[in-house]
Amino acid sequence: MKLFLAEGPAGTLLSTRAPFTRVPCDRLTLGAIVVVRPRPGEEAADAFAPPRAPWWRGSRGAAEPVHRWVSAPEDRQPLTTAADAAVLTLHRWPSLRRYVDLDDPGPALATALWELAGTLLDRGRVRATLAELIGTQAELPAGSGLVAEIAERADLARARTARLDTAVAAQVGHLTRLADETEAFVERQEALQRARSVLRDADYLVQSAPAPGVPLPDAADLADRTSAVLAAYRELTAP
Repeated sequence: MKLFLAEGPAGTLLSTRAPFTRVPCDRLTLGAIVVVRPRPGEEAADAFAPPRAPWWRGSRGAAEPVHRWVSAPEDRQPLTTAADAAVLTLHRWPSLRRYVDLDDPGPALATALWELAGTLLDRGRVRATLAELIGTQAELPAGSGLVAEIAERADLARARTARLDTAVAAQVGHLTRLADETEAFVERQEALQRARSVLRDADYLVQSAPAPGVPLPDAADLADRTSAVLAAYRELTAP
């Protein structure tokens, strides 16, 4: 899937089609993910609107949701963390292509962000329901037969919120772990390249050549790093 990630001051809009923008915006396209942000000085609460349905659909609408709007601060924070991790992974991934047999993780990352947004919205609805139950319970007269029923529903809402909290943490954790492993892999490769350059310069200056037949000391580390990245990706895409 292709995912548009529109980040504004009032919330984050995730959409499978290009959002409607009301202010000048910059776009960063990284494979399956397109980040849309208002240009500096152009921020507005209503910077974005959901994409308009194709005219030929009439009033029936699409069979599946094409956008998700996340605005609550407690939901935007984990979404922002996950989105930053996905963007970092996509930015660094070209450096891994010669080592990892996976050309484009973009569709999996886009799907993971879309599903995370759905989980966050579910959690927000349960949170609102719990607050309503607690408020209603406080208004009931003592001894009302509804007190026990509302308390029971509130307990169910708390349990579901806890499960959704766990799901959000796991989804964000998968994305950030993949980004961390990818970044560590690239940083390690860059450090090794710098070390090789220093050795070549040193060999030239002292007019000596490295001993033939000596295995590269970083081969085992390279294998470990590659395995770690692959394990993180499999964790992200596991059913």
